[in-house]
Amino acid sequence: MTQCFLCATLKSVVIKFEKEDPCMAHLFSSIARLCPELEMLEIQSVLDGPSLAYTAALSKLVSGLPKLRVLAIVSWQPSEELIAHLGSSPTLQEWQYFELPEDANVARLFTMHQGFQRLRHMSVDLGSCKAATDLMRTLGSPLATLRIGYSRVHSQRLCSLDAFIKTLQTAKYLRELRIMEFSTPPASTRQYSPESAAAFLFRKFFELRAIEILDLTIPSPSCLDDIWLEEAAVTWPHLSTLQLRGEGPPTMTLKRLIPLVKNCPHPEHLSVSALWKPFDTKGLRNCSNFKIQDMRIGNLVVVSPVVAVFRCWLLLFPEINEVVNWTPGASKDQRWM
Repeated sequence: MTQCFLCATLKSVVIKFEKEDPCMAHLFSSIARLCPELEMLEIQSVLDGPSLAYTAALSKLVSGLPKLRVLAIVSWQPSEELIAHLGSSPTLQEWQYFELPEDANVARLFTMHQGFQRLRHMSVDLGSCKAATDLMRTLGSPLATLRIGYSRVHSQRLCSLDAFIKTLQTAKYLRELRIMEFSTPPASTRQYSPESAAAFLFRKFFELRAIEILDLTIPSPSCLDDIWLEEAAVTWPHLSTLQLRGEGPPTMTLKRLIPLVKNCPHPEHLSVSALWKPFDTKGLRNCSNFKIQDMRIGNLVVVSPVVAVFRCWLLLFPEINEVVNWTPGASKDQRWM
């Protein structure tokens, strides 16, 4: 039945399934045969350990699409052969949601054929900071979007995180990076205070001067303090989204959002862990953000008097109509407005 919808002019296919079907391999084969003009392929599944037959059929499908520009396969571990094929593809611009095995030789995989020259958007789950570092050192694509998460929970040393972030600082091909989402491995910075090496480490993100969307998930948001926030306001004038997630006591304050409001006219989404206390509103000088209407704040700490805090809040963000205080692991969020 599904094959009735396949044709030579089809440009986009999205498949969603919850269990492996014997007919799936045949469907993959039909797509490759009947849809030579296909440019976007997205497959959403919740399979845990798909069969070799499924994996082989999917690899054959992807390698049989000569005009593929966008590939999004959720929780997919591509074979070395498939990575080599995609690397040599003259059309692939976006590769989303794939995973690399923990023991993968990332440096070798992504230097085969000197490929991925047209890749602009990448989203990947890795096994360690070292794998992320190897990926950044070998990938030469001028990326506009980079999303890196970690599929395994184990401790990482700060030096491993340092090595990765240094690649962001030195890689010329990342100078035009506009969207950056990065989740640090668990326990990689939890034991460090704001005055330690971890606080300095995250300042290296300022080398990415074209950033418009920054989403960081770190074990301890105290690594990012008011000084970091002020420098962010100066460095990223085109910032539209700033999300800083993590656990532990916050050190940023409500007052230090003023430079962000003044220097960044475009923010539409803001989520930071902060210690919010009232400040002298004379420093605002009619400077407000009218675009932000809702905020999700992690580990929000409001210092008395609460009324004064909310007055400052509304002067900064006059259009705000909902503030949600979320705590990692909590069963229910607190809604403040």
